[in-house]
Amino acid sequence: MSTKGILQTLMLAILACLAATAEASSDGYIVPTREDNDSVAASLERLANAYIDDVNSQYKAGAYLADSIGKYKIALRYAEHGLALAREQFGEYSQPFASGLVLVARVNTRLGNFDKALELFNKALDYYQKEADLENFDVSTAYMNMGFIYSALGDNDKALDYSNKALTIEEKLVDLADPDIASCELYIGKIYRAKGDYIMAQKHLQRALDIRNESFGPEHPLTAEIFSDIGQTYACQKDFDKALEYQMKALSIFEKTLKPDHDNIAASLVLIANIYNAQGQKEAALEYYYRAHDIFEKSLGTEQLSVAVVDFNIGNVLGDIGQYDKALGYYIKALDIYVKSLGNEHHQVGVTNFNIGFVLFNIGQQDKALEHYLKALDIYKKTLSADDIEVARTQGSIGYIYYQKHQYNKAEPYLLRAKDILEKTEGTTHAITAESYHQLSACYYQLKNYSAALDYANKALKAATASFGPNHKFTKQVKSNVESLKAHLKRK
Repeated sequence: MSTKGILQTLMLAILACLAATAEASSDGYIVPTREDNDSVAASLERLANAYIDDVNSQYKAGAYLADSIGKYKIALRYAEHGLALAREQFGEYSQPFASGLVLVARVNTRLGNFDKALELFNKALDYYQKEADLENFDVSTAYMNMGFIYSALGDNDKALDYSNKALTIEEKLVDLADPDIASCELYIGKIYRAKGDYIMAQKHLQRALDIRNESFGPEHPLTAEIFSDIGQTYACQKDFDKALEYQMKALSIFEKTLKPDHDNIAASLVLIANIYNAQGQKEAALEYYYRAHDIFEKSLGTEQLSVAVVDFNIGNVLGDIGQYDKALGYYIKALDIYVKSLGNEHHQVGVTNFNIGFVLFNIGQQDKALEHYLKALDIYKKTLSADDIEVARTQGSIGYIYYQKHQYNKAEPYLLRAKDILEKTEGTTHAITAESYHQLSACYYQLKNYSAALDYANKALKAATASFGPNHKFTKQVKSNVESLKAHLKRK
């Protein structure tokens, strides 16, 4: 029996077994609930023993089924047992061993062990390459997962290359209206969206939608998934009305067909909240973020990354509307989860430290704000290029706190480094560069270097005039500073 045959046969059995703890919609679509302990492993093993004769296939079936209900650590244990048996029975240069490598790599991809997954996928592909057998489901699975990994690593060109290879294989192995084709098209659409090619993204997403609509109907959760991705693509193009239309359509289907605390509903609520936030509708955004937060905590627990993401977004909105004390609480909760899940030096840990610094500064806690800004800068130096805009913002914020603390000699080098980056990345007439020039002018005035203060005041005036116009409040303030510095130097 093929791997797909195993999966299809045993899926029916596991769904029947879990029906007592699952919710069915009117059309019979069943969604398994999450199990709280490893007892699911024993159930999977019994099912495998009932339907498959050889032990290796039992372990592979158990791995696929555990994977299908989100029990990835259990799936990895089964997949590794199966791989060990394949090595023992057939040797490392064999199709069963190569197939086992793909399964173990796939589960490692789910767990975020990307280096290990790539190593195993490449080892399996070496076998299929030598055997001139590159048109099978194992190879397409490897390519699709490698596409996911490279996308997660920010290499969208490689991601697209591998995903297209997977699609080409799938189109030869299954009918062009097969749901597997839709899954490939969906992921390729996501990659094009990440690359900013929204026309190609919509083209592939539409094909995925057509297939799933034909296969499952318009009110199925898998069809809703495509509606959501189309909505995200419209949001990227700032067509928020259409984005909201598609996201609301997806949410309506999820709420009809899934349990009330299902992850997909929470994820949909977050995407709707993001749209409202982008439109400036902060109260509506908070309402949807709070609903998503409640669901994620119930379904995943309080220490999961999805909870941290919502905490972070709620902190952003509360900060935007000036509720800094509340924002601080959510940022701190998010930071705690990010550090535990991602480590102390992950970029998102740096971003969260920066935001905590921002709200602390706004409630008058300069020393604590400085501490978090410095942590953010240390992480950015390891995770970003030296000329990244986030590095400039952090340098400028640190410099400004030192300025506020009257430590002008400490402020100067940070403000200068921020200015250098902004001139390279944003240009000399950008609004943010104008602010940087203005801060440097004020710093040099306090250091009694009046000629440097006037030089940067003139640069600030030129940039402010270009960005805001001659009658803007900031432009007028800078112009007044220029006149005062000129008069001061004339008296000197």
